[in-house]
Amino acid sequence: MNAEELDKVSVLFNHAEAKLKLIERLHSQELVVPSVNELRYAGFHIIQALSAPSPETEKENWQRAANHCKRAIYDALEVGVLDRLEAFKQFEIDYRLVEIPLIIPSYIDLRTVARKAQQLIADLENIEAYKDRDRYYQDIENHFNELNDAVDKITDARPELNKILNNRRKQFYLILVGIAATIFAGLLSVILPLYLLG
Repeated sequence: MNAEELDKVSVLFNHAEAKLKLIERLHSQELVVPSVNELRYAGFHIIQALSAPSPETEKENWQRAANHCKRAIYDALEVGVLDRLEAFKQFEIDYRLVEIPLIIPSYIDLRTVARKAQQLIADLENIEAYKDRDRYYQDIENHFNELNDAVDKITDARPELNKILNNRRKQFYLILVGIAATIFAGLLSVILPLYLLG
């Protein structure tokens, strides 16, 4: 048994499991099936490596286990990025009538983070474009972490933005009441004299 390979795969497996739990928590406790399957395959290859008949077979199975762990991390993070992008999109819909940078001065930077993450997902449709798969996995993890932080920041701003929306609604209601009162007074000034003369 190669203890060094076991340690390497154990670190990757634990990292994948931690990311999977995080994404499930963010994604309304929905199971990220592709990641779970990849961890299952990793477990299969770990067992194969531990009982391998030759050093070559053992090494091949350790590598396959590591690759499945990396893929599990990627699959979970891809779901996480898509979930965070959806949260960002919903935020922009909810506050489309508010000047968000008044409350979140760094909002343009946060939008840039979201745009870059969205571009990464579009680019990742062709994983083969990445010559270095380890860099690919690191890129998606970095984008997820930045996007998750951005969504935390915009979520923290919701109460203040809601105050602005509520004030605007009150002002709009007061304007409508004022217009209605003016129209009513105008009609009354026309109709009342006619009624009194008639």
